[in-house]
Amino acid sequence: MKDADWILIFKLKEFIDYFSINDLIQLSLICKKFRNCLSSAIFSTFNFNNFTNMRSYKTCVISDIENRYGSRVIHLHNAHSPLNSEMIDNIGKFNLDIKLYPIQSKKLEICYAEHYFYLLQAIPSLFTRLTTVAISNSKIKFETLQYLLDSIACLDNVELSNNKLTHNSLRSTAVYIKWPNSLKSLKICSNMISRIEDVNNSISPLTTIFRLTPTDYPLLYLKCLSKLKYFEYKHICLQPEYKNLCEFLKLNPQITSLKMTVTAFHPKLLTAVEHVNSLYNLHLSYERDQMSEVEYSHLSTLNTSGFVTITIHDFCKNYDKIIKKFPSLAGLLVEMDCSSIEKLFTLIKKLPSANNLHLKINLEHSNALKLTFPKLNNLNSLEFILNSTTSIKNISWNVDSCPNLKLVKFSKAKDQFYTSRPKINRKLTGCWKIIYFPNSVAYYKVI
Repeated sequence: MKDADWILIFKLKEFIDYFSINDLIQLSLICKKFRNCLSSAIFSTFNFNNFTNMRSYKTCVISDIENRYGSRVIHLHNAHSPLNSEMIDNIGKFNLDIKLYPIQSKKLEICYAEHYFYLLQAIPSLFTRLTTVAISNSKIKFETLQYLLDSIACLDNVELSNNKLTHNSLRSTAVYIKWPNSLKSLKICSNMISRIEDVNNSISPLTTIFRLTPTDYPLLYLKCLSKLKYFEYKHICLQPEYKNLCEFLKLNPQITSLKMTVTAFHPKLLTAVEHVNSLYNLHLSYERDQMSEVEYSHLSTLNTSGFVTITIHDFCKNYDKIIKKFPSLAGLLVEMDCSSIEKLFTLIKKLPSANNLHLKINLEHSNALKLTFPKLNNLNSLEFILNSTTSIKNISWNVDSCPNLKLVKFSKAKDQFYTSRPKINRKLTGCWKIIYFPNSVAYYKVI
């Protein structure tokens, strides 16, 4: 193949998305032409952790010792006390290092960060083309987060997941995150407010207070974000702040794709969805449903005509009653995370007669399995997610009672791959084609 043809292929989004950053780096080492084609993709994301860990900036860790119980006790510089002279000097060094960065990245990625929090304030002035900020599993000042959101001019995508936001107040007052008007996509999942006990102490041994009340979680600032199309909300706690969620959705009826994950299903979830009249994709995920028959009968009926995904677990016995509250669906995907085969088929037998049904099952078994599916005329696709100990050859499956089934797929769990093509001896009624992918095997029915 000519170099010119490869260059065209390298510019395809499908090609770039298929490979990891490390894969692209390896490809770029082949020749200068490849490097020129791939550099924009390789450096499109600025990984704050990788960049700071590879350099000798002053860390915020003052001491890291093991106590008598064998646990680590880490003392950090208090993020709410003044910076020392070495940290101030390192901000200047960080600025100079960033100026040597090959291109202007479009995405800022921060993960498991807390040791170099003082460098984050320099980001907006150094990367002027950022459109995405993704922060996860990190501990940073609430004021620093708000500064990033306020100062990045063209921000259209924000992802905040599993973070502890330190706040210099012990009072149980509500903390609101204010969002830029330019947002098109917002993901806010399981973040907490960590209240600092002593803001004057320069050493903070992770001394925080968690009262597990709604004020210990950041709330959605109530405003209309006219460009917002995708919104994901995850709140795994005893009492999510449904009122705040409902009010936010009421102000943003233009959202077309909505995902909500909670511990227990609550009628207020459907009340929140009622306000979004432009919705086309809805994903509800919950671990249990404990409502009474009266509560189910009073659930709102929604006229959503789009595609709905329901993720359920072993303890979700009445999910079919919830699905029936969506009578006008274009399609339905039911994701089942089930540890018991008996419970799995109990749930499957209750599947509603919605049009265009799709089923995804997470199998957590290593022993041989025999799966014979009941009659499901509306089932179009079926996918099994296999963990590292589950092999396709140990699964015997029969889908003869599903006449409209067009796809059966066996996928490895996230970040797992097949080292060799699985050998499958399975006779299917009709004509089926098998296609192998690095992390899945798919059967397509040829019509």
